[in-house]
Amino acid sequence: MTADVHFKKLWRTLKYYHQVTQPITVVIIPDFEAYLEFADAVKAYPMSFPVWFILFLYTSDNSTYDHCREPIGNPFNLTFDTQMLVLCNNETILREWYSVKGETVKIFDLAEWRDDKGFIPLTNLSLYERRKDMEGVVLRAVAAKSLFSTIDGNQVATMYGKVLEELMSSLNFTVKIVSQINEHGIQNRQTLIWTGVMGKIVSGRADFAVADMSLTSLRKRYVDFTLPLIVSRINLYIKEPGICGVKWIGYFQTFNSRTWATIIILIATVPLLLFFMKSYRDQSRSAMDLISENFICIWGIFCQQALIGINIKFITIFKLIGILIKLFPLEFPKNLSLRVAYITIFLTAMLIMAHYSAALICFLTVCIRVLPFQTLEEFIDDGTYKLIMLRGTADYESTCFERLKLCQTIAFEIFQSNNVTILIPTNKIYPISTVDQIRLCMLSHVLPLERNQNATSSTNIFSLNLLCQSADILLTFCILFTEQFLFEIYCLSSIRNYVADCSNFAGLGIWIRYHIISLFQAQHEAKLFYVKLMKLMKDESELPRNLEEGFMQVCNEKNVAFMVLSARKKSVEKEIPCKLSSITTERIDNLAMILSKNNPYTGIINYHLQKFLDNGMIMRLRETYSPQLAENKIYKPVYLFNIVPILAILCGGFIISIMIMIIEKIHYRSRKKF
Repeated sequence: MTADVHFKKLWRTLKYYHQVTQPITVVIIPDFEAYLEFADAVKAYPMSFPVWFILFLYTSDNSTYDHCREPIGNPFNLTFDTQMLVLCNNETILREWYSVKGETVKIFDLAEWRDDKGFIPLTNLSLYERRKDMEGVVLRAVAAKSLFSTIDGNQVATMYGKVLEELMSSLNFTVKIVSQINEHGIQNRQTLIWTGVMGKIVSGRADFAVADMSLTSLRKRYVDFTLPLIVSRINLYIKEPGICGVKWIGYFQTFNSRTWATIIILIATVPLLLFFMKSYRDQSRSAMDLISENFICIWGIFCQQALIGINIKFITIFKLIGILIKLFPLEFPKNLSLRVAYITIFLTAMLIMAHYSAALICFLTVCIRVLPFQTLEEFIDDGTYKLIMLRGTADYESTCFERLKLCQTIAFEIFQSNNVTILIPTNKIYPISTVDQIRLCMLSHVLPLERNQNATSSTNIFSLNLLCQSADILLTFCILFTEQFLFEIYCLSSIRNYVADCSNFAGLGIWIRYHIISLFQAQHEAKLFYVKLMKLMKDESELPRNLEEGFMQVCNEKNVAFMVLSARKKSVEKEIPCKLSSITTERIDNLAMILSKNNPYTGIINYHLQKFLDNGMIMRLRETYSPQLAENKIYKPVYLFNIVPILAILCGGFIISIMIMIIEKIHYRSRKKF
């Protein structure tokens, strides 16, 4: 699509700002008046939006300054990331214009026109290789006092600080730390004002943030993110339970299912092979007797039973095995082929038992803690733990936002295009501040406020007629109207004049619950999850401001769970006073630094960060600044409950043996009588 636009109407092209990525804009300047007109048109125009191609079609005479070859100042409001090509009249050199600090124009010869070959490139450098010098630009920075960004004077330490030092060295810019803030920042839903680090960047009081900021879609609307430096999983941490679980099936977990299947098949098939070998030489015995005898013999070998040996005077290996087989209660075969078969089976059984014993010892000595829940859904259903998150972080913000969004969606879908009348009895005396608060909240949600002319003086009731264009109406009810208010809701079409007596929120609660289950549960299952999660959340005033405070709550208080990035937990591993158990939430977060929205230096910083990632520098810094926790090995005694499976097997064996013995006695006596 092409369009002809006059300089004075250039601002109209901004309607494509979020629809088209870098359109090509060709600007024709026929004379000096057109030059001045274009310079005036782009004073407030975002010059990084399109790719510019400027054609000067006039040549200045001797009495006029040449604005094409030697521009004065920054006439076209250029920035560092502006992509502008300029071709002067009667020139063969195609030049690139941009500005580093916004004060003067930098000119770079990019290509040369030749009649026989067209444009010939004069450089093979990429865009940000040509613009690798920021000429000492000073960026105002705000730093977060969190796990990676600890500050000593004006030097930001640890991994993010080292990355910043490399960027400053490579790009020739400096950072001036103007503020140090604890919280990353969340947005107030009513005022849309950001707090913390985000507030400093969005308000324009800082250009750059040295902090481990989580990348979210909401934040991306207000700031620019660098490439993620750390990708980590969000886990739920609780205090490690003191009791180990009883490994009832631990004796079968040493081998995997395929190994157990192979052993069972081996025990089942070997007796058949021995049967064929014995029946070939001795055909006088019945097949069932041979098979049953072989099976008992093989089973005994695999249970570390063996065969009685006679004087074996063969080779040395048989002498060694002869010493071992003197304990065996069954007769050792005299035939050489059978002896080889039995010895092979015996050695196989010994190897299997050796591997099994070694694996079993390693497995049983590891304490597997019994957790009250294994998944985040089970944590919510359990309901006995309180949830905490870092105050002012993206995790807390997203959880609150999803809960609010659900309330808004349900309210909008229930009350959409319906007139709602809220009747508030005024025969009681309420504090003026409370009534004003209700009025202010209604007005803040852009809801039409009208006086009901039908209200009689005898009932002394005033009504608020609200057109439900806002999705916050249910949330407003839940927050502002407590049990001291009696109000009625009339929805005239979709719910057929349903009336809810909400004196104690009983009617409203049942009604909302009914509609959620019947109409919205399938559609909003994921958002309902966040509503349930928020019920377990501590009050915002009780949430920790830093990692150390959060893990102290987990260790010192009863039934507290801390939802935090595993990378952040590792950064303070040595400061945690107790052992923790983790439950994965299957959520992954990206941590990066941020710049002000549409910052001209975002592209060059990301370009060099990508180079650092490609050459392995970021990986080396991660390994260097990841704390290595040296655990002290404490050998604990084996308690009675640790050997419960062994005792259960032993007792079970005794009981089964006694039962078999009783059955044999009864069977023997019955046969003796008859």
